[in-house]
Amino acid sequence: MLGVLKGYRNGLLTAWLIVAVSAAFYSYDVLLRIAPSVMKQDLMSHYGISAAKLSGITSVYFLIYAPMQLPVGVLMDRYGPKFLLSISGVICALGIALFAATSIVSVAVASRFMVGLGSAFAFVGVLKLASIMLPPNRFAFVSGLTMALGMLGATIGDHLIANLLLVEGWQAVCLQAACVGGVLTLLMLYLIPYDVHQHQDQHQDQSEVASFEEIWQGILALASNPQLWLIALIGCLSYTPLTLYAEHFGIEFLQVKYGITHIQASSINSCIFMGWMIGGPLVCSISDYLKSRKIPVLLGLVFSFIACVLVLYAPVPLFILPLLMIFFGIMNSVQVIAFPMAREVGGKKYTATAIALTNMICMLSGLMQGIVGWLYDATYRVMAGSASLTELPLVSYRVAYLPLPIFLICAIILALLVKETYGLESD
Repeated sequence: MLGVLKGYRNGLLTAWLIVAVSAAFYSYDVLLRIAPSVMKQDLMSHYGISAAKLSGITSVYFLIYAPMQLPVGVLMDRYGPKFLLSISGVICALGIALFAATSIVSVAVASRFMVGLGSAFAFVGVLKLASIMLPPNRFAFVSGLTMALGMLGATIGDHLIANLLLVEGWQAVCLQAACVGGVLTLLMLYLIPYDVHQHQDQHQDQSEVASFEEIWQGILALASNPQLWLIALIGCLSYTPLTLYAEHFGIEFLQVKYGITHIQASSINSCIFMGWMIGGPLVCSISDYLKSRKIPVLLGLVFSFIACVLVLYAPVPLFILPLLMIFFGIMNSVQVIAFPMAREVGGKKYTATAIALTNMICMLSGLMQGIVGWLYDATYRVMAGSASLTELPLVSYRVAYLPLPIFLICAIILALLVKETYGLESD
C-alpha cells in the first residue's frame, strides 16, 4: 500500500485519499462529541449528577470548539493542515482517555475541554485540504461528503457504543476510542504533505496563500459582511436538531415516548444521522446542479420544521418513526450548504477563515444543551405534584424541546433574507 501511495504522491487519487483520511478524523471527532449522549445514564450515576449538570459537562466541548474556529481558520490559511490536524488528534485521544480515567467532575470537564479543543481543527482542516488539493467544482460535494462521514461517526457512536455498553463499561469504550484516535493521528502525520500548497498548482496560484497581515484584513472584511453573518446564523439555527436533540437527549426521549429499550432507541435515533449521511452529498450535488444555494436551503428547512414537530409532538406510529427520522436528517442536511456559501462569500484567499467563522457560529448551537437540560429539570420540578409518574418525563422533554421548532422557523426567515450566491466564488 505504501508503494502505491508513493507512486501516486502527486496524483488526484492520493489527494482524494488524504482528504478521505482527514474526513475520517472528523468522523471520529463527531463520535467523541455524541458519546456522552449514549452513556447518559451511566455518567449521571457515575458522577451522581442531574441532567442539567451533565448537560453542562457535555456543553464544555462547544464552549472551546466554537471560539477556537477563528484562530483555527487563521492558522490553517497560514500554515496548512498537516501538523495542526496531527496535534489535534493527539489532544483528542488524550482527552477521551482522561475522561475514562477520572471520577472527579472537574477533571471530566477538563477532559471534555481537551476533546473540544482537538476537534476544533477537524472540519476546517478537511475543507482546507479539499480547497487546495481537489478541483474547485468538487468543493460543495466534499463539504457534503465530509459532513456525511461525520454523521457516520455519530451513527457508529449510537449503535456501537450502545451495544458495547452491554458487555463493557463506559470507561473501556472510551479507552478504545483513544486508541482509534492514535491510529488516525499517525495516518494523517504520514499522508498529509509537509508543504501541502505544492499540490495546489493545478487549481490555484501560489499567490493565493495569504500572509498574516492579509488574513487579518480578510477577517475584518468578512466580519463586516452581513451576508456571511446571515449564512452563519442559518447554519447555527439549522444545526440545532443535531446538537440539542440527536446528540443530546434524543435517545432518552424516544425511550420515554415509546417505552422501548435503550438499544432500540439508539437505533432509531441514529436514523437522523443516516439521513444526514444520505443528504449531505445529495443536497450539495443538487445545489451545484441547480446553481442555487438558497432554494435547496429554504425547502430543506421547511421540511425540517415539519419533521421536527412530528417527531416531538405527534403520535407517530413506531414502525414509521425510523423513516421519518431519516427524512428529517435528509432535509436537515441542507445545513451543510452554509459552508460552500461561506467560501463563495469569502473568496479564495480566505477559504478557511470564512468557513471557520461560519463553523464558529454554527457550533454555538451546542452551548444551548444546558438550556434543554435546565428546562427539563425545571418542568419536572414544577409539575411533580400535578402529573403522573408515567406522563411527567414525556411532558418535561416536550417542554425542554420547544426551542427546536422556534429555531428552525428563525432559520427559514433568515434564509429568505440571504442573497443567492449561485455557486460562484467571489474574487
